[in-house]
Amino acid sequence: MRIGTLSILFCGLLAALGVTSVVTPSQLRMKAGMLKSVLTGPISQMPKRWKTFTEFLDKNLAEHVIGHEPIIELNGACQKIQGKDLVQDSGLVAIYRQREAGNLLIPEKKVAELPKIVENLCRLHDNLAGQKIPLLVCIIPDKPSLPDATFPEGYDFYARENLDSFIALAKAKELDCLDLRDKINTSPQFFKTDHHLKSTTAFVVAKDIVDWLRRNNVIDADTSFDPVREHYDEWLTPCRFIGSWGKRVGEIWSGDDDFVLMVPKFNNSFTVDMKALRSSVMHREGDFKHSILDLSVIESTDKYDNRWGVVLGHYDWEMVRIHNGNRHSTGKVMFIEDSFGLGTMPYVVPTVNELVLIDLRSFKDMTATRFIAEEKPDAVVVIYNSEQLLVPRMFEF
Repeated sequence: MRIGTLSILFCGLLAALGVTSVVTPSQLRMKAGMLKSVLTGPISQMPKRWKTFTEFLDKNLAEHVIGHEPIIELNGACQKIQGKDLVQDSGLVAIYRQREAGNLLIPEKKVAELPKIVENLCRLHDNLAGQKIPLLVCIIPDKPSLPDATFPEGYDFYARENLDSFIALAKAKELDCLDLRDKINTSPQFFKTDHHLKSTTAFVVAKDIVDWLRRNNVIDADTSFDPVREHYDEWLTPCRFIGSWGKRVGEIWSGDDDFVLMVPKFNNSFTVDMKALRSSVMHREGDFKHSILDLSVIESTDKYDNRWGVVLGHYDWEMVRIHNGNRHSTGKVMFIEDSFGLGTMPYVVPTVNELVLIDLRSFKDMTATRFIAEEKPDAVVVIYNSEQLLVPRMFEF
């Protein structure tokens, strides 16, 4: 069988798989036209035809079909052969690879609506002040906002501008805002193939939060459970993984990451209750590794498994309540958080008596303000990564 015939059959197979993501006849006609342009035309148009073909892959294949991983890897390998450092993923998001560091970045191309966000935070602050509850706003720098984040010439991005402007506005309104730009300022503090902080970096954020809690008399003066190196072991887990950005373009193009966790040396015991959407509930008791972490995620040999989900298993918990069996004389803290807050939580919870977490993306039953009134925490921490500044509803409390 000739190579040309094999190529046509291969493209036909990909087309059939791609149809699984088609939802309207007009989309089907559009995609058929794209595929036709790949299969026909003179050899001189091959670079243009290949570009159309890879766009077809990006738009149709990815996680919408069974066996998508080899197809993503094939696409990523083709991008690597062409020497491309900027690739569109299956959601048509541009992923840029810094060639020397192998670090992946997604530029933020929007200017955040900051005045409304700060106004909502001020309203929350005033509400809590009436209940004598201190509020800490912790917006963690994301990778595109870092000083060493670079993008192709002419490619506008606003991540750094959004974060800088937010912190200036928050401080002007006298909000208690944790400024982490001097402590989280290099890409190696993040996974290469993912947008999340490494655990060793989340450890740094947790220490600043614990110090703030102590200054506000939420926790006592005992520092023996604080997130500092002498209290924790660095555990290099026996697995590697491909982060959420790397999955979109494949390991061949993106590379992979190792996975390190900070685990307490001191004796510890926790009770964890998690409520998900649709009212499913999970209860755990035990030490740090068996209550706060989900070891099944680490034990998996599949690099495509979400290692970040090792904290409590996954992200979709509407509400989590953690009781600390070792700290009965300290306060109750509430985190209004995203996955960055979830990753920071394990190193704050050993210092408090109780920690309650809510994620507004899943929290549907009542407002955060009403939930705070019912829970009566001793402190509230709004903890997001700076990309959430582009999502105003995350600040509707």
